[in-house]
Formats: sequence, C-alpha cells, structure tokens
Amino acid sequence: MQLTRRFVAVMALGLIGLVLVIDFAGGAVPNAYQAPAVVALGSGQVATGAMCAGLPGN
Repeated sequence: MQLTRRFVAVMALGLIGLVLVIDFAGGAVPNAYQAPAVVALGSGQVATGAMCAGLPGN
C-alpha cells in the first residue's frame, strides 16, 4: 500500500467523521445558555481557581 496524498486525506477525513459520529452519538446537545464564556474580557466574570485568582488583595 502506497501512502499517497489522496489516501492520507481520505483517512484523515474519515477519522474526523468517526470522531464526530461518536461525539454526537454519545451525548446530548450542549446548552449554549449554560456554557461558560469563551473569552471573559470585561464581561464581569472573574477568574476562579489556580494562579489566575491569586491576585493581590484577594
């Protein structure tokens, strides 16, 4: 078997498709209204836990 670009591309897309099928089959659809903010710059949400919350004055 020769590893051509077409073969590798088909295998990569097949693997991505398999991961998507397993992901959709294994769980419920996430609720976008209960998800944490992706970027919380200036949104009023403060960091909690780890070193991000170790600010002076806390």
